[in-house]
This record gives sequence, C-alpha cells and structure tokens, in this order.
Amino acid sequence: MMLPETFIDWWFNPWAISADVTQAPGSNDLVARRDGYRAWCASAMIPGDLPLHFDPVWSSVAMMEGATMQRAAGLFMGLIAARQPDQEVLRALPLSDQKWCRSIAATQPLQAYALAHPESTDTLDICGLAELAIRLELGFPGLWPRLQLHLPANSQASIALRRQNNWAGTEDILRSTTRSQRCWRLCQQRSEETS
Repeated sequence: MMLPETFIDWWFNPWAISADVTQAPGSNDLVARRDGYRAWCASAMIPGDLPLHFDPVWSSVAMMEGATMQRAAGLFMGLIAARQPDQEVLRALPLSDQKWCRSIAATQPLQAYALAHPESTDTLDICGLAELAIRLELGFPGLWPRLQLHLPANSQASIALRRQNNWAGTEDILRSTTRSQRCWRLCQQRSEETS
C-alpha cells in the first residue's frame, strides 16, 4: 500500500500543523524551505525522514482535524474502558457513545497499554491519545511526534507521562495492530459523523 500524496505533503510541511510554531523556514521560497526543513525538524524534535518500515494504514490519522482526532481518541478510550469494564471512564461519554462503545467492544476488545498516574485527572481524549501514541510508536515511527504538534504543551506533557507508564511488550502491541487499526477507524468514522 502506497502513501497518499496528501500524506507526503503533510509529512514534509510540519510547520503548517504546529500549535506553537507558525513561521515556516525560509518563508515562501521553496528552496529556502527545503534547506531549512531539517533544522526546523530538529528544533521541533521530530524526525525529518519517513521511517524505513511503517504500516501505511496508520497514515489516515494524519489527515484528521484536531478536534475530530481528539473526539476519536475519547471514543477509542471508551472502547478500552468498556472492555475492562471501567464504568467511571465510560460515564465521561454521552449515553449514546457509551452504548456504542459497549457494542463495539463486545466484538473488538482492546487492551490498555498506558497506565494512569495515580493522581491523573486526564480527560478521556488525552488517555485515548496516549493509547494511540503507544501503538503508533511501533506501527508508524515518527508519526506521533508530528501529530502532537497539534496539541498544547500541557496536553503533550500529560500524554508523555502516560506513555512512560507503558507496561505492554512489543509483542502484545504488534499482535493487536489490526484490531487497533480497525477500532481507530470505527472511532474516526463515528467522530466525523457526530461532529
């Protein structure tokens, strides 16, 4: 499966999505932007190159609007909570979403890989984004650092803390890749339909 051209454009234009950095290197001059690309990536702490090995299915995440991605992440966490079952987490969703999560989780069980910090007051979407980040680290290295450019610094810090508490092994995450992608796609569709 090839990467869509829109994804390639998105990957090599990271300053367009950054919440903190608005100025592209070299302004509108294509050569200056190309020459400044690696320096910009280094200052933003994101990889400049596409990884050698990646799962192109995950590229669809990059094409999501920020609010839609956060809503999908909340639903993704809802699927995990429905399988636990974690009623407190599920109650953070509207009733229709709670029912939807329970029905999907009955046939598509997901496991949590990011453990919450004991004093964590993270929102459902932050928890879901941390779960997504862990899966992307193996499935499409370098994609998560770009996606988090959409987020404010405090959200990035919360997600980083949850990811540090990752208890899953590589094998567990890789075994569940297809199911995780299927569930993310369902959450993405629902978030687009209901927004």
